[in-house]
Amino acid sequence: PLNIEKNSDEFRSHRGYLYPNLYFSKRATFDVMIEDYETAIKNLKNAAERNFLLAMNDKRKAMFYAKYCYERGIPLDENKLDNWLKEALNHYYLIDKDSLGAKVSSTVLFNGDGVRTTMVTRKNLFIYPDYRDGWFSWSFHTDYFFRYLHKNGLLGKIFQTGEDLQALHLWVTRGFDWRVYPPLNAWYKDYPISDKDLTDILSFVDHHPDGKQFDENLLCAILSERAFERGDSALGLDFYHRIDQANLPQSINKYEYLEKTFLLNVLKQLTGNLATSGKMNEAIRLADIFTDENDKVIAYTHMAKKMYEMDADPETFEYLDSAFLFFRKTDYSSLHIFSTDSRNNLIMLLSEIGGESLNNKAREALLDIPESRKFTGILARVIGVAQEGNYYLAYTSIPNSLTESEDLQSRTMILMQACKANEKKKGGDAQWKSMDDFIDWIWNYIDYIPV
Repeated sequence: PLNIEKNSDEFRSHRGYLYPNLYFSKRATFDVMIEDYETAIKNLKNAAERNFLLAMNDKRKAMFYAKYCYERGIPLDENKLDNWLKEALNHYYLIDKDSLGAKVSSTVLFNGDGVRTTMVTRKNLFIYPDYRDGWFSWSFHTDYFFRYLHKNGLLGKIFQTGEDLQALHLWVTRGFDWRVYPPLNAWYKDYPISDKDLTDILSFVDHHPDGKQFDENLLCAILSERAFERGDSALGLDFYHRIDQANLPQSINKYEYLEKTFLLNVLKQLTGNLATSGKMNEAIRLADIFTDENDKVIAYTHMAKKMYEMDADPETFEYLDSAFLFFRKTDYSSLHIFSTDSRNNLIMLLSEIGGESLNNKAREALLDIPESRKFTGILARVIGVAQEGNYYLAYTSIPNSLTESEDLQSRTMILMQACKANEKKKGGDAQWKSMDDFIDWIWNYIDYIPV
């Protein structure tokens, strides 16, 4: 590497930040780029444009450092970040209303390989509680800006109208635009929106003059499902009852396919939690949100599985009967090639419960799956039988027609279930949960909107 001192004239002439590995860390590279950028925009003659770009840049610096430190486990210098955000707001307050209403282009990533370009006002770009301008970036990184506004009592000053509140809603939604594959956290470190973030937003919106324009369904569904998963069924029911079910179809279709898929998965999970809490009528009512018969099979199979895992509750078969009702109505020949075939999870559950009758039904369902989809059904059958504890039957359920890779996957899943059973006898081991979640992702996170 060239022996060039950081921030020297020679460094700037070589533009060392284009070759960060030759010089110093990414943070230092970022600092130099920001310094050059600020020098340039401070010389702009147009005061409104200058203040807007300085406001965005100060906010950007705080967002970058907050996410960078989170990903690398570095302690945050909150004073430095807060000062940047204070400066950002000071610049923002200097911009006149007409200039804030001017539209600018915003381009962000979507689903890893796509982009979304929209024209938004300068105001909306700034008040969006995150970074969504340029650099071909995601539109959710951290809650630092929102938390800064909240702790300093500035939410009402920034989000003044019903339209402004939509920036908050979009930000929450983009925090959950999970990819169907690969599994969550497989290739990037997701920054979770906390329950406190969601409840603080609901509290703020509830007291806002235009709060009725804010669709609370997504936030209430998430909070309800999380509470149930923690075992707090009372709180889960409280948030469930806040869901405006008449408006759920509009909530589901408010955004694009990733966001829609996420909310449908939350609702599917919620049906199972309602079922295990003894709220059968509520669970069935929520399952009716799924208009497609294939999706109804998935929902009722999920409810039955949750009930079966709860000490093999006899109500399992009531939900299973409903799953079979919609199973018989489903035209599987019309499924999109990438759709989640509800027969797979049904086959897994039938095989897990076991018994001659249900095993025969599982085999019949498997026979009807076309060859192009059959391996997933075979794998579901193998996993289900192995979950029952019959490892020999699971092994003999592997057909000779599989490829070497498919055969290896099937055998691996048998070993996996045997290991899980062994761990359960020892009281379980939390360190394996992340791996279990990764492997079970394709069965638990449903691709409702294949593209």
